[in-house]
Amino acid sequence: IQKGEKVYLEVIRYAIARPDGSGYDERCWEASHTPILNEQGELLYLLQETKDVTERENTKKALEDTQQKCRFMADSMPQLIDSDDADGNPTYFNEQWQAYTGIPVEELLAGDWKEAIHPDDLSGAENAWQQSLDKGEPSQVEIRIRDKDGDYRWYLSRYLPMRNEDGSIRMWLGSASDIHDMKKMVQELLISNEQMSELADQVQLAF
Repeated sequence: IQKGEKVYLEVIRYAIARPDGSGYDERCWEASHTPILNEQGELLYLLQETKDVTERENTKKALEDTQQKCRFMADSMPQLIDSDDADGNPTYFNEQWQAYTGIPVEELLAGDWKEAIHPDDLSGAENAWQQSLDKGEPSQVEIRIRDKDGDYRWYLSRYLPMRNEDGSIRMWLGSASDIHDMKKMVQELLISNEQMSELADQVQLAF
């Protein structure tokens, strides 16, 4: 107030009686104080204004509830989930990321997620991600991610763009699904097929 700036007070909830006498409606009110100064910059009086901001606060609360539900669902999923802004800056990592890698969320957001990617896969993952950002298109790549015990497992990493109504990218959603056991099984099948093929060749040569 001493600087001549308008000051907003905290929003308060106050119930008012309905005109028909059927009860009360809880409303949200926001008050502000505007200092009125003279030519010398001295305070003459304060102008107080109170506004009904119930609709704004209800919208804000609904948005917060939706965000909480989305985070709860993302944290409950077995996949490693993360999100980035339109420019590719990390904004969120679900709890599975921290639980699996042992890296705190704050450090993941700071870029330490790269430490969990196998060195042989990191450049490929970064190239795929950069192509998505440059072209605005989805991408997917198979990478190995290290767990908190130092062991690596294969994951299928995907990134999808979420767009605004005008087509511009609003955010990116990333997911990494564990495909280690499936990849191991496929590798074992390939080896088995090769062995069977070699055995068949040897049988043919024997006859």
